[in-house]
Amino acid sequence: MEPGASGGTGPIADVAAIAVENLALARPATATLADRIRLQIRPEELKRRLVHGLPGVFPYVFYFCPQSDPLETWSLWVVTATCAAGAIICLALRPAFRRDGERSWATSVLSFTGIVPVLLWLFPGKSEIACAVVSIIAFGDSSATFAGLLFGERPLPWNPAKSWIGSAAFVAGALPFSVFAFWLQTRPAISPAAAFTCVAPAVVLSAIAESLPVKINDNIRVGIVAAVAIIVLHSVTIGS
Repeated sequence: MEPGASGGTGPIADVAAIAVENLALARPATATLADRIRLQIRPEELKRRLVHGLPGVFPYVFYFCPQSDPLETWSLWVVTATCAAGAIICLALRPAFRRDGERSWATSVLSFTGIVPVLLWLFPGKSEIACAVVSIIAFGDSSATFAGLLFGERPLPWNPAKSWIGSAAFVAGALPFSVFAFWLQTRPAISPAAAFTCVAPAVVLSAIAESLPVKINDNIRVGIVAAVAIIVLHSVTIGS
C-alpha cells in the first residue's frame, strides 16, 4: 500500500499537495504583474507622474492660506509667482522628465502651471473652479497613464493609443479629488451633492477630451474642457 493511499494522513496529504500546487500557480501571476510594473513604469515616467500630480495639492494648501472672497490682487500675484517658479523649475529639469522624442514638454509645463492663475484672475470670487480643474488634470491624467500602461490591452475604437481602462481610471482618479476640492473651496458653503453635480459631468467630459486622437496637448484639452464645463454647471447649479 502506498503512503497516504488510506488512513488518517491521506486527506491531509492531499490537501497539502493541492495547496502547494495552487501556490505555485499563483506565483507566476504575481511575478507577471511585478514584471509589468517594472517594464512599463520606467523611473522617468514615475518621476514625471509624481511631478504631474503635485499641483493637485494646491487646493488644500490654498485652503489654509489667508484669503478674502473675492481674492485680493496681492494673493493673485502670489499664486501667479508661485506657479511661474514651478514652471521654471520644471523647464530647467526637462532632461529628467521628458519622454524619448518628446518635443512638447514646454507646452505641457506652461499649460498646466498656467491654468490656475488664469482661472483665478478671471474668477477671483470663484476659486473653487480653479481648484477643481487643477485636480482633474493632476489626478485624472496620472491615473489614466498608470492604468493604461499596466492594463491597457483593450484600445478605444476612436483612438488605439488610448484604452478603456485608462479612461475609466481618469474618471476614478479625478472625480473624488476634484469634487472634494470644489466643495472645500466654495463660498458660501454648498452640499457635497451640489459639488458633485457641478464637477462630475466635467470629469467625464475631460476624460473624453483626453482620449481624442488630436494633436493638441492633453493639458490644454483637458484644462479647457474642464474649465468651460464647470463654469457652465456652476452658473446653472449655484449661480453667481
